[in-house]
Amino acid sequence: MFSGIRFGPVFISPAYSIQPQSEIITLGDAVSLTAAAVGTGPLTYQWYFQSNGVGAFTAITNATNATYSISSVESNNLWQLLCVVTDTVSISTQSQRQSLTLNEATAMIL
Repeated sequence: MFSGIRFGPVFISPAYSIQPQSEIITLGDAVSLTAAAVGTGPLTYQWYFQSNGVGAFTAITNATNATYSISSVESNNLWQLLCVVTDTVSISTQSQRQSLTLNEATAMIL
């Protein structure tokens, strides 16, 4: 007689342990956003952007790691961003929306 013993695999849906954070940036700077998730893996990551804070989010090509980096920020990189993590049975979780925003000194020059 067994009591309190569970047999079989335990499945844990993906959940964020680290949410990406918004960044205030200067044109030409490098920026990296990081998300981390836990759950039954392997977990896959996909970063999305929304231009000018309007419309649908679009997948960023080849942005499939826990960290998304831009080596030199340009004015067309001022986006709303989010990350979606998916597990092996296609359960997904979406991060909070984050923004890339110009610092005030840079914005005055434009």
